[in-house]
Amino acid sequence: MSVEGVPLSAWEQFGVVVLFCVFVTALLSWFTIQQRDARKSYEKQQTNWQNFISVENEKWMSFIRDERIIYGQTRKDDRDQMNTLETILKHLVDAITAFRQDFNSHSIVEEARMDVLLSENQKAEVDLRSSGNVKNRLDK
Repeated sequence: MSVEGVPLSAWEQFGVVVLFCVFVTALLSWFTIQQRDARKSYEKQQTNWQNFISVENEKWMSFIRDERIIYGQTRKDDRDQMNTLETILKHLVDAITAFRQDFNSHSIVEEARMDVLLSENQKAEVDLRSSGNVKNRLDK
C-alpha cells in the first residue's frame, strides 16, 4: 500500500477516534443525566400523586366514617320512631277494641229496648183495634 491511499496520518486518525470516543461518552453521559432527571421527576410526580391520593383517601374515609355515624344515628332514630308508632298503634287498637265492645254492648241494650218498645207498640195496636176508641187511647 502506498502512503497516498491513507488520507490521514496515524496521529490524525488517533485524534479522530479519540474525539469520536469523547463525543460518544459525552452523549451517553448526557443521556444518563437526562434519564436520571426524568426518573427523579417521575419519582417526584409519583410521590405527589401518592400524597394526593393519601390525603383524598383520608378525606373519604373521614366522610364515610361520619356518614356511618349519621346513618347509625338515623337508623336508631328510625327504630325509636317505629317503636313509638308501634306503641301508638297498640293503644289505638286497644281503644278501637274497647269502642267496639262498648258499641256492641250498647247495641245489644238498644236492641232489647227496641224489642220492648216494639212489643209495647204491638200490644197498644192490638188494644186500640180491639177497643175501637183510638182517640181515648192516644190521649193517655
